[in-house]
Amino acid sequence: MDFYEDFARSVLFKLDPELVHDLTLKAAGFAGSHKSVFGFLRGMFNFEDEVLSSSVDGLSFKSPLGLSAGFDKNGKTLGFFSMTAFGFVEVGSVTLKEFQGNPKPRLFRIPEQKSILVNLGLPNQGAEKILKRLKSVDLIPFGVSVASMNEKFDSDFDRAMSFVDCYNIVKSVGSYHVLNASCPNVAKGRFEGPEQVELLLKQVKKNCRVEKPMYLKFSVDLTEGDVEEISKVVKRFDFVNGFVIGNLTKEMSHLKKHPRLGDVVEKLGGRGGLSGGAAKLKSDRLIKQFYQESGKTIIGVGGVFSGRDAYDKIRNGASLVEGITGMIYRGPAFAKKVCVELSEFLKKDGFENVQDAVGVDA
Repeated sequence: MDFYEDFARSVLFKLDPELVHDLTLKAAGFAGSHKSVFGFLRGMFNFEDEVLSSSVDGLSFKSPLGLSAGFDKNGKTLGFFSMTAFGFVEVGSVTLKEFQGNPKPRLFRIPEQKSILVNLGLPNQGAEKILKRLKSVDLIPFGVSVASMNEKFDSDFDRAMSFVDCYNIVKSVGSYHVLNASCPNVAKGRFEGPEQVELLLKQVKKNCRVEKPMYLKFSVDLTEGDVEEISKVVKRFDFVNGFVIGNLTKEMSHLKKHPRLGDVVEKLGGRGGLSGGAAKLKSDRLIKQFYQESGKTIIGVGGVFSGRDAYDKIRNGASLVEGITGMIYRGPAFAKKVCVELSEFLKKDGFENVQDAVGVDA
């Protein structure tokens, strides 16, 4: 019997999703700040196996599974997650200034699809405050996801500089950085057209000193043509190590007649996006395409609920994978469950290390 999946989840799912998220952050923050419980946490939630350890872009990870950006936007729970099977955590997305996000309610569960409808709009405490919190953190490898401000800009250049200014504040902390060009619920929408990507990278090259691995995060809604054009652009900027694939899908037309969410989708008017199960197949397809087109590192996100899901992404070309929605549906032992299952798949197929499986189906 699994206490969370068989009992606790049904209770928590009766409560407001954002309330549960906030309570979870507080509980994880509290547990992670008290070293007296670290041994207990390790026993409950950690799992390590040499077959899962890897080195990616000069960084070492005990497992290829990370906690995706969007869960801990302000970097308050790294102590807790260092005691789990997660190999790394991605903080953020962080913006230049503090932002409260979009009006509530802005999170909606879709259990039949194992998805979450997300319209948060980048709520976070801002780069300076988050920088101060993260300066002394070295408990677990972590990345920092950087986004532009959630506001209307006069031009794409101004928006690109919003990324640049934020990155220049937080670039000293974290093991790696992500430029999140694909948030689906901000004022001006995504910033992932090939021309926008080129503009952004030109400004990074001109105004930043990039000393740690950098990745670009794109949505799972890109077309094959988009992948080809973006890959061509990125190949001209050698400071980009790869891609995070991918952010939420905006394909929500099937929800317009949903008995509970139809009115919500109508009011959103195209804002927001779906996580989890709704993004899985698109994510797997894009991972393979970006791997084939670019040959760069891929961090795979979207619909990771099990070791099989993680394994599929790795075989398609992902060196690392991330999840959030899987933890909502499978509980605090999510990472341990996935890593145990993944290690079994790798050994069954004769792989001595997870890196040997990267891209074998691509």
